[in-house]
Amino acid sequence: MKEKSFDEVVANWLKDEWHYSNHDKYREYVSEDLILNPNLKNQKENKKRFDLLMSYRSNIISQLPTDTKWYLAKLTKEDIKRTFLIPMTKGWVAQITNKTCCLIDAINKTFWSATNQIDIERIEKIKTKLNDKNVNTRLIFISSSKNSSFTCIEGNHRLIAITAKALENYNSNIILNEIYLGISPKMESCGVFCKNKKITD
Repeated sequence: MKEKSFDEVVANWLKDEWHYSNHDKYREYVSEDLILNPNLKNQKENKKRFDLLMSYRSNIISQLPTDTKWYLAKLTKEDIKRTFLIPMTKGWVAQITNKTCCLIDAINKTFWSATNQIDIERIEKIKTKLNDKNVNTRLIFISSSKNSSFTCIEGNHRLIAITAKALENYNSNIILNEIYLGISPKMESCGVFCKNKKITD
């Protein structure tokens, strides 16, 4: 694994979600270069991107341990059983996995009939576009160690689509060649880290 800065993670995250309507109020004041061509050596730029991302994702970012170290890693077939979607007691993730938040439960489609059709359509649409270079496959995960369970905190729809297509179409052991992985021994106490048990209301 190669160590990366949180500034790079933030830049990737913000770029991927910049099209969201919640950012519309900032577009008049924010240069597209700040988002599309980030200069990670410019700390003022990094601060602006962090503030923009926090305006929408503070509920996730504020829970991450301050000692989290970030790496570029790989997601393999062997990792699927220990990989989880972001835990939520309600909403499409809970529905699509029967509240386990397990990636393996999401891709077997057993509980898809109970899921909001908008999310199902989004996953299927992503699957058809995975060869498109505009689809960002550098998703963001957290873990308490490199050997513990993983939780995807950004890119859950894409993770399901990518994993399902990978298992259907080729024999490679690699699901994703590059992911951002944040590791902290304190991650077990983080509210957005799935602790490998069924969530409850």
